[in-house]
Amino acid sequence: MALMTTQQAVSGGLLPVYSAVASPDTLVADGRTALHVKNGSGASITATVTSRANAGAGLAQANNVVTIPAGSERLISIDQVGFADPTNGGLATVTYSATATITSAALRI
Repeated sequence: MALMTTQQAVSGGLLPVYSAVASPDTLVADGRTALHVKNGSGASITATVTSRANAGAGLAQANNVVTIPAGSERLISIDQVGFADPTNGGLATVTYSATATITSAALRI
């Protein structure tokens, strides 16, 4: 498991740094952070953000499963209420169906 470094957007512009994914990765789930995933492979993959068992008020929260087509990319918001796990310091956990040629960046707006 790898803790991703969150990159802060700034008024002068941010040139994000992308790194190879680990499976799982963890990142800060503060309601202002998003995960940008680039799929450099020749097949679709999925990125799954693991939900908390209970998102509050007794409501169940489903995992967020995002399909990233071959050669494409997706920006995934990381909701604090549904995905910040209090048992690991409020981090969200992301797993990938494949890791070869997949890169990502945690971005805070």
